[in-house]
Amino acid sequence: MRHFIFLCSLVFSVFFAIATADSSIQNLANANIKHHTLIIYSGHDTMPSHVKVKEGVLARLESTPANEQVELYEEYLDGIRLNITEDFDTAFIALWNKKYADLKLDMVVAVGPAADNFLNRHPELFSHALRYDINTSGLNLSDEKLKNNLVKVVDVVLQVLPKTEHLIVVMEKKITNGRLAEHIKAIEPSLSKKIPLEIWNDFSFDELYSRAQQLPEQSAIVYFPVGVDRLGNRQIPFNVIKKLALVSSAPIFVHDDTYLNLGVVGGYLRSLKQEGDMIGRIMLGLDASKTDDEYNSLVRGYFFDDNALKRWHISDKNLPPNSTIINRKESRFYTYRWYIAAVALALLIESILIIVLIRSLRHSKHMELALAEERNLLEVRVAERTYQLTEQTSELEESRILFQDAAYVAKLGVFNYDLITNELSWDDSMFAIYGIDPATCVSVYQSWRKIALSEDVRKIKSALQQAINENTAFDVRFRIYRNAGEIATIHALGQIYRDARGKPLRVVGINQDITDREKAEAIIHNLVYCDPLTQLPNRRLLAERLQQGISSRRRENKQLAVMMMDLDGFKVVNDNLGHAAGDELLQQVAQRISARLRDYDTVARLGGDEFVVLLEDIHNPDDAARVANVLIETLALPFTLSQHDNVQIGTSIGISFFPQHGEDGDELINKADNALYKAKNNGRGCFAYYSEEL
Repeated sequence: MRHFIFLCSLVFSVFFAIATADSSIQNLANANIKHHTLIIYSGHDTMPSHVKVKEGVLARLESTPANEQVELYEEYLDGIRLNITEDFDTAFIALWNKKYADLKLDMVVAVGPAADNFLNRHPELFSHALRYDINTSGLNLSDEKLKNNLVKVVDVVLQVLPKTEHLIVVMEKKITNGRLAEHIKAIEPSLSKKIPLEIWNDFSFDELYSRAQQLPEQSAIVYFPVGVDRLGNRQIPFNVIKKLALVSSAPIFVHDDTYLNLGVVGGYLRSLKQEGDMIGRIMLGLDASKTDDEYNSLVRGYFFDDNALKRWHISDKNLPPNSTIINRKESRFYTYRWYIAAVALALLIESILIIVLIRSLRHSKHMELALAEERNLLEVRVAERTYQLTEQTSELEESRILFQDAAYVAKLGVFNYDLITNELSWDDSMFAIYGIDPATCVSVYQSWRKIALSEDVRKIKSALQQAINENTAFDVRFRIYRNAGEIATIHALGQIYRDARGKPLRVVGINQDITDREKAEAIIHNLVYCDPLTQLPNRRLLAERLQQGISSRRRENKQLAVMMMDLDGFKVVNDNLGHAAGDELLQQVAQRISARLRDYDTVARLGGDEFVVLLEDIHNPDDAARVANVLIETLALPFTLSQHDNVQIGTSIGISFFPQHGEDGDELINKADNALYKAKNNGRGCFAYYSEEL
């Protein structure tokens, strides 16, 4: 009977296995058949990408009880190791046909583009086996998936570093003929709306390191593997990114986790170890129905290196949700948590023992006497504390009165703004500052909104949102209408208060009327930096702008021009018609010169009839010559003075250039002055360049 039952069970099992079997990868799940899988790697066995894939495969097979179903074989397209120097494909085909002649492979996995391309070139090789490929460059995706991933790479850079103004994509020259360059070009219009995009693909390795070292602030790099430079020199991409991260003045983002721990920030990465795990699952017949794009979406995520985050001062608040951070050390609390728990337990036990002791002593007469004495002592302490509180209350009242008086003098007021209900409350000083009667004010916020300038309200909201997002103080200046159209300036300072979960609740701070102070500052600034007659910049302000212009042009490798001007015939007007006429003439000259210059150029009066023009952002000496001719023609036209007939003057101009004629402002002015005398000697009413002969 038992034999019959066993036979029936066996027949049923065989029938069920035949009925449910499939010719796809899921056949690997049959526990009674040994399946043979060959993995072909694109290079040598120590390549980091291959090591990670192999780790994932072995970990999956070793952790699954069904691993004994799979017999695993490995091959490497490493011609150097096998001394294959010529006819690469033929040699490997012959080697593998011979090696696997008596073995039927069920599955062949190509790891890396070289292995994938090799099998694509020779479809007859292992034609009976199922095929799966892992392109370790991270580019083996559908067109739409690749575009989406490229967009995510840029988006994660902008999310992690929101102030980034310049993004560089580093890749090999040869890869730009492939799909990656096509898709970058396809999505470039949409990406350019977010950030300027620049591709580096034509460089030597030394040029790459030098350019990365000189990148300006607010730049970022996205690195794709580079193994060959413009000169044909070869390096391991692993070593290239390692040195690039060391010298770069900008943070670097990559596309897979092979390059983590090398100084890069990380980004939206492909986990090659997870790819290996997926291959192991396919070998075991798991998830066999998924497409390549589905597999790629499962093995991608956000990974970052804590050391690089600290180097570039990147806050965890800017990282995407569910990001993985490596190399992060545990906090002291986590490290010593068991010691803390032990101490807390000891304190708890000690507290319990004290309570038990007190309860036992409470029944004794000694405890009653002790409690009575303690009660009396407590009453004395309460009386003393009551007296102290009375004194402090009196002092606080005096301080409050003094503060109110000081706030009135300093035009200070206190506000409280509820971020949940949008309710605004003021103290009496605030109503006085804004000129609003508290007795007739129904809504403080609406009353304030009516008198605040519309364009400044947007600035206030932006400053408040920035303070909330960055957890900083609220600090902004804005204007209001007051007293029949008078415009006043208010300086607001505040602190954001949050609940236990970090949600912002309210802003508490002060407002100060700084209208009079701003007017005084403007008067002082005008006295220090402007010529009182013409209101042009004086020598001090000219020196500052000249130094700023030199620094900017030096960074951008550009040039600027300094033009020294002297009025021809001014002394005759000043001597014959008087100083009042001379002053009026100088004012008209200043107006004509200013009208002929660009907004970012500078004209300053040094004194007397001497003027200096600073021309920034010029490309060659001809640019300065055109401006000089315009000024000469403009000042040659008659001037109409209020108390006199028309007068006629002219001007002579000397020109020097940075960096050709000097590296600092004083030197450029002196050389322009020398060129001015050359122009006067040439007959006046013309300009001259500085030359070494002068």
